[in-house]
Amino acid sequence: MPEISASISVIVPTYNCAKYIIEAIESVLNQTYRASEIIVVDDGSTDNTKETLGKYISDKLIRYYYQDNRGVAAARNRALKEAKGEYIALLDADDQWLPQRLEKSVEFLERDGYDWVCSSFYRVERETGRTEIKRLDKQSLLENSCIINMLKDGLFYSSSKNVWTGTVLVRRKWFERIGFFDEEFQSGEDMDMWLRFEEAGLKGGHLDIPLAYHMVRKDGITQSGKGNLANLKLAIKHAKILGLDNIKIRKSLGEIYFKYADIYFNEEKEFLKAIYFVLKGLYYNRQVNKIYKGIRVIWEQKRWGKV
Repeated sequence: MPEISASISVIVPTYNCAKYIIEAIESVLNQTYRASEIIVVDDGSTDNTKETLGKYISDKLIRYYYQDNRGVAAARNRALKEAKGEYIALLDADDQWLPQRLEKSVEFLERDGYDWVCSSFYRVERETGRTEIKRLDKQSLLENSCIINMLKDGLFYSSSKNVWTGTVLVRRKWFERIGFFDEEFQSGEDMDMWLRFEEAGLKGGHLDIPLAYHMVRKDGITQSGKGNLANLKLAIKHAKILGLDNIKIRKSLGEIYFKYADIYFNEEKEFLKAIYFVLKGLYYNRQVNKIYKGIRVIWEQKRWGKV
């Protein structure tokens, strides 16, 4: 490995993760390339998180900050304001890194001139131990390369799902120029950021080596198809940024409206909301809109005896 002297700030937001956070912190301390600082922002935990971290705080192995509960985006933003490193590495309090996570990431980033990188990872179910490797969808990469290209073909609202936050390494200067995480998002704030990186012209790279464990648990934060409207909110935001005159973008936005129409119709049995989402989908999906208009014209002609 070439000589690397980059300073890295590791950001760990936490909320009621006293049971898991020591594993996360130890996975950072056990890296083959040592981080310059570990910043833990406690987002209003009501468990014994601070007491659990007591030794790490007193030994100055971490910098600990407490704030009222405002969400993970706000916690990460607080840490970004405190960070001093040239690079930012992100890790959630209930996940873990493999020992070479930082070494491999910074080497990959500097060697190939990336502005930010992510890697593959292991998705592990805590209760069952079931493990699978998660990789970035090939549709989200430039052909025959490791360069991330999430915005092609209108995939702007879903293609970043396997860009997992716990594998991302980014030059801190880009947060200063582009802005911090959008605190309006209670979920999906990470996907929003990766899309903003690409919209700003940053070069992102995907290292196809699993370098972290994403530890999924039953008591973690999950949302149903109905409740998780973050993808729709994300789609609307970035459709406006990218331009609704782009037919591919309009089509993608229309398709996600159809997705929620299906959820409300078939799962929730809320038919008025389903109709609303269908109408929005027809409005944005011009191709479907033309079919709809054609059917309406035929219907009107048949109604008046013209066909």
